[in-house]
Amino acid sequence: ASLEKTESEILELSHNAINLKSNYLELTELRHVLEKTAAFFTEQEGVNGSDSLTRALIAEEAPTSAQTTSIRGRLGFVAGVVPRERVPAFERMLWRISRGNVFLRQANLEEPLRDPNTGNEIYKTVFVAFFQGEQLKSRVKKVCTGFHASLYPCPNVYSEREEMLAGVKTRLEDLNMVLNQTHDHRQRVLKNVAKEVHPWMVMVRKMKAIYHTLNMFNMDVTKKCLIAECWVPVSDLPGVQKALAEGGRASGSSIPSFLNVIETAEPPPTFNRTNKFTRGFQNLIDSYGVATYREINPALYTTISFPFLFAIMFGDAGHGVIMLAFGAYMVLGEKKLAKKKSGSEIWNIFFGGRYIMLLMGLFSIYTGIIYNDVFSKSMNLFGSSWKIIYDYNTTMGNNDLTLNPSDAAYISYPYPVGLDPVWQVASNKIIFLNSYKMKLSIIFGVVHMVFGDLEMSQTAAEPMSSAAEDSEHREELSEVFIHQAIHTIEYVLSTISHTASYLRLWALSLAHAQLSEVLWNMVMKQGLGSESYVGGVILYFMFGAWAMFTLAILMGSMFRSEEMALCQLFIQPEAAYTSISELGEAGTVQFRDLNAEVSAFQRRFVDQVRRCDALESKLAYIEAEIIKDEIPILEIFPGEMPRAPHPREMQELEVSYLESEFLVLRECYGGCQGEISSYGKEVYKTVFAVFFQGDQLRGRIKKVCTGFHAVLYNSPQDPRDREEMLKGVRTRIEDLTKMVTSKTARKLIPISLQVLNQTEDHRHRALMIVAKELKKWKVMVFKMKSIYHTLNMFNVDVTQKCLIAECWVPVNEVPWVQKALEEGGKVSGSSVQSFLNVIHTTETPPTFNKTNKFTRGFQNLIDAYAIPSYMEVNPGLFTIITFPFLFAIMFGDAGHGLIMTAFGAYMVLDEKRHMAQRSTNEVWNIFFGGRYIILLMGLFSTYTGFIYNDVFSISMNIFGSSWKSNYDFNTTNNVDYLVLDPANETSNIQTPYPFGLDPVWQLASNKIIFLNSFKMKLSIIFGVIHMVIGITVSVINHVKFGRKIKILLEYLPQLLFLLLLFGYMVVMMFIKWIEYGPKNEIKYGPTCAPSILILFINMMLFKSSEVAVYCDEFMFSWQSSLQKALVLMAVMCIPVMLLGIPIHHLVSGKKTYDENGEEEPFSEIMIHQSIHTVEYVLSTISHTASYLRLWALSLAHAQLSEILWTKIMNMGMGFDPTVGGVVLFAIFAIWAFFTVSILVMMEGLSAFLHTLRLHW
Repeated sequence: ASLEKTESEILELSHNAINLKSNYLELTELRHVLEKTAAFFTEQEGVNGSDSLTRALIAEEAPTSAQTTSIRGRLGFVAGVVPRERVPAFERMLWRISRGNVFLRQANLEEPLRDPNTGNEIYKTVFVAFFQGEQLKSRVKKVCTGFHASLYPCPNVYSEREEMLAGVKTRLEDLNMVLNQTHDHRQRVLKNVAKEVHPWMVMVRKMKAIYHTLNMFNMDVTKKCLIAECWVPVSDLPGVQKALAEGGRASGSSIPSFLNVIETAEPPPTFNRTNKFTRGFQNLIDSYGVATYREINPALYTTISFPFLFAIMFGDAGHGVIMLAFGAYMVLGEKKLAKKKSGSEIWNIFFGGRYIMLLMGLFSIYTGIIYNDVFSKSMNLFGSSWKIIYDYNTTMGNNDLTLNPSDAAYISYPYPVGLDPVWQVASNKIIFLNSYKMKLSIIFGVVHMVFGDLEMSQTAAEPMSSAAEDSEHREELSEVFIHQAIHTIEYVLSTISHTASYLRLWALSLAHAQLSEVLWNMVMKQGLGSESYVGGVILYFMFGAWAMFTLAILMGSMFRSEEMALCQLFIQPEAAYTSISELGEAGTVQFRDLNAEVSAFQRRFVDQVRRCDALESKLAYIEAEIIKDEIPILEIFPGEMPRAPHPREMQELEVSYLESEFLVLRECYGGCQGEISSYGKEVYKTVFAVFFQGDQLRGRIKKVCTGFHAVLYNSPQDPRDREEMLKGVRTRIEDLTKMVTSKTARKLIPISLQVLNQTEDHRHRALMIVAKELKKWKVMVFKMKSIYHTLNMFNVDVTQKCLIAECWVPVNEVPWVQKALEEGGKVSGSSVQSFLNVIHTTETPPTFNKTNKFTRGFQNLIDAYAIPSYMEVNPGLFTIITFPFLFAIMFGDAGHGLIMTAFGAYMVLDEKRHMAQRSTNEVWNIFFGGRYIILLMGLFSTYTGFIYNDVFSISMNIFGSSWKSNYDFNTTNNVDYLVLDPANETSNIQTPYPFGLDPVWQLASNKIIFLNSFKMKLSIIFGVIHMVIGITVSVINHVKFGRKIKILLEYLPQLLFLLLLFGYMVVMMFIKWIEYGPKNEIKYGPTCAPSILILFINMMLFKSSEVAVYCDEFMFSWQSSLQKALVLMAVMCIPVMLLGIPIHHLVSGKKTYDENGEEEPFSEIMIHQSIHTVEYVLSTISHTASYLRLWALSLAHAQLSEILWTKIMNMGMGFDPTVGGVVLFAIFAIWAFFTVSILVMMEGLSAFLHTLRLHW
């Protein structure tokens, strides 16, 4: 009662407020009408007394005073306001209804008005429409009503207008005061209600949930008991029974409710009981996939493994303390924070994972202590195991001194906890940590994978349910083999890729530590290095800057879519069907539902939709009968699709169907007899007799029999009557089984069987006739239903003579849409032409990328990740080249590429026949949908196979070899390994190989070492190029959307950061290939060639490595200075990326809005930019490492192919020639099977998924 009283009071206040605001809006509009129309009516002084209206209507003549009065007397007018965006259509509609006999004057309102219902700002226009005659007046008023124009009285006499304007202004002042008082009173009432609204909402939601649940229950036949089925944890069964008993006692029911456990083979749902601590970890697991029923729940182990693996990468005790403090703040104050119900999405994500963050902080502190890393500094808690054995002068006079662990400089016992702090000052610290953390990553990665396998083995040890056993028995052996082959190949390949993937533990741990050290050295050291009192001030600001960076960085067409236009269509009802049919065939128009608030059963064309639904259900019945008789259905080729039939043809279609349905039903009625059911399956039944007492019990038992589809028959109680009825039944059965002679087989058959055969033959012929037209009918009915569904989205104007639609149309298709409307009008015979009006709107249009059968597959790959925003550059265009190319780098084998090309060409060249077949095989449909992708992947793989000189793991000797053997015959035959010196011109001709790799590498013992280095560098080079292309694409978007400041403050820092670090690493690879060779002096020979990885790591840490006496550490003399400059410039790019955009927003004063149209505060902008910056900086490292999968997969594919050839094909070639042919034939079949199934299909799928990952 309190809630209803409060609701009625608030409704009354809100209703009064809306009425007052509506009155205020009307008076405001009337004031604007009186002010803006002054120029249309007021006589201009000093210009011969002539009327301004008359001069507007008759501009070329100077009428007399009498003529002016006559003209004014004959003209009528209406004045009012109309929404500004509707003015063009409003003006055009006035012209249509009057044939140009309405004169319209208009003036825009400078300030927007506010809608009393929604509060939105509305821009309106004042208008005056002059006309002649009462008939035209009524038409003009109807048009004004249809366009939601508000009409107001406007005197054409100056004194009356001024008097009315003064009265309006007075009323506005009074109304404004009443509005303010109403608002204050409403605010007081709402503040009182706010104290109880949340408990009320919870109570109402619970009541609603209860009734929703009760709606799922069934009623027994007596209508006195509710029956429900539910899944309950076995341990909670007593609790459920107790709850039922408590509910019965609370309601005062005399009959207790009870629970019955049902034995079922149906697999139960998975229910993992969680609490506020484990819920976050369970959500991490469920976001990937919910475990099957009774499987081991990985979330239990994730509570330890997740924060531990995180801590390996994040290991810094100082940063861990910050994260721990943040997590503890949310955990300890969770009740207060939960009540606030923040609307910030970022905060809700953090708060939902507060226990995860708490554990990540704790584990990070632990690993930070193990690494002995606190804000990149080491702690000297236990002293050091190393001692300086040099004297003071030696120590102070040398920058670098060597401590040998084999002599007295090292105390030979393990350091108590973590790493010795002496490594903080060691010059080879990065080399040691690099090796230590890399091995640690592999160790924990293997342990993690072994643990996962043990978990799977425990799940496999669980007994299989009977339903699962039945499904196993029903599965064909071929399916079992295919599934097991896929599982085996996936596991074998994943052991390689997953082990390499765990290296990100090492990479991110190293990056995190070095970034922390760079921040300390570049920021905090500046403050610590200042002297006197100024040092304290500088240190304060430097500490603030360092803390900010620590928290922000460490913690935290085919080219573009089609330009769209919002159009308004005015279609005559008689031409609507044919016009929409024309637009539907093109498929370039997206209609908006103008009747979203109208129920589907109250729309204009609901009867036509129901007729189409009825036709679809009847066609489905006919199709089921045809399939049951195994009659082939004639397919429709893509170019033969029928158009939507005319509405009058719908009756002809219904008549054709009714004739077919009558034949089928008649024959089925005559044929469905005997011991076989209407579905053609044998049915085993049981005879029963039920004895009872009383007519009331008889009625209940009959209801139960009806519910269980039991057939009831009359059985007399008197034995003599039963015997007499039995004799009659037997006589009828004998009559039906009398034998007659078959005309065709010349043998005796039962009469009933002959009738059944004739019936079946006639039914079969009828179904064969229908099967030829069935697909065509289904397409026609589907198109008709789609047209009427679309028409139900249209609105009707006030005259009920015109349909109004709004739709998104590509700008270049607007003329075609207008033409389609004209064609629809001609076909329907409409005398009034339909037309199109383009609406100017600030609403963001939908993204429409026009594709064809070639580009559709590549576009689907992009859309599977995310659809680009409107008018953004479409990555699908670049994917046509980059996707098959990156795939081919991993799949590079000309033989396997030719197999894939042949398969793709088979699907492409014969695509029409395959499309007409409409296969239901899901695997085939996936392959066929990506046929052009497979074709290009095969072509590119063939190309890279020639580059690698790899054809089924065998090299081709097309151009000979650049290497020569200068050994004699005896030496060659007696020695297993011979060295060919590339510096010796007698061994190597010193010219590049014409194309690809020299075939001599096929025989080289160091082949794998050479290919390993070559393909690893190739992966990094193409990876950096791919990332640069991806970043550069954003420039086109910035220019298109006028965000040129982002080019300066976002794109350029990002590009520079990537090129200054990883682009420089690519340049070093090319320098190493060019500068170092076997014929050069020792300084630039192979033995002195520096490691690119060591150079890059030293560059990031401003370190140096010891090299041989005759070698140089760097490739050129000024490389050290260049590297320091590059790192400093790259670090300077980070604050530009982080602070550039937020500071620009702050200085320029521009407002930004989120997706809901709300103004975004500066703190949100800063948080988003911080996340974006951190993500980009870290992704440059992780993505570069991720491109190493190109090398790993390519090497694995080549080695697996070589194993198949050497272990299988070589075996067949080693037999005696007499039986070798037969054996080789069988062995070739085995080799071909494994090549296609494993190397082409399984390896191809693996390479495809990895390529997709790199593009995403």
